Order: sequence, then C-alpha cells, then structure tokens
Amino acid sequence: MLENFSEIPQALKAVPQGSRWDILAIDEFMTAEIVYTGKELLLGMYAEVAGSLPQKLEIPDPEIQVEERDNKIYLRALVSYPVQGSLVYKAMIQKINTFRKFLGILLQTLQQ
Repeated sequence: MLENFSEIPQALKAVPQGSRWDILAIDEFMTAEIVYTGKELLLGMYAEVAGSLPQKLEIPDPEIQVEERDNKIYLRALVSYPVQGSLVYKAMIQKINTFRKFLGILLQTLQQ
C-alpha cells in the first residue's frame, strides 16, 4: 500500500515476475489499485467529491465514468491491459495522471 502516487513507478519495478500481486495507492483525494491476475493487468481508480457536477466539464478520457448522486460526484475508471512489459506500466501511469489531472480540474472548478 502506498500513500504517495509518485511511488507507483518504483513499486511496479519491484513486483515479482510471474506471480500475482497488487498495488494499492491512496491519498486524500483518490484511490488507485493495480492488480496482476496472472493473465492481465487491471487498473481501477475511484474518487468521491462533494458538490454538483459543473455544466461545462469536459471528461478527458472515455474510460473515466462520472456520476452525480446525492450532491456528490463519483469518478471511476477500470481499465484492462495485456501483459506486454514495462511499456504497459507507462501507459498505466499516464492513465493515473489523466485521472488525477481531471480530478484536480474538477476540485478547482468546484471551489470557484
């Protein structure tokens, strides 16, 4: 379990090859989990924000699901990756960064 998302690349480099594993990263704004099932890599991300969804908010990635319910905004993403070496790790980090950037924009918009 990590409390700093910047530690994910080092954690990915340290995972045992060929066996199942998972990495959970949590901070005050979101949770991300990377799981190796033995056949594929799964990346799940989740965030929950109090407030109403802004009207003109552009979702940067079709895999990010946004739902508003009971004056809360829920962001979710679940992405499956084939096991193809370290390039997949870079794609996963980019996906996490896209999710975090979108969450940051949402939080900024809600504070205005």
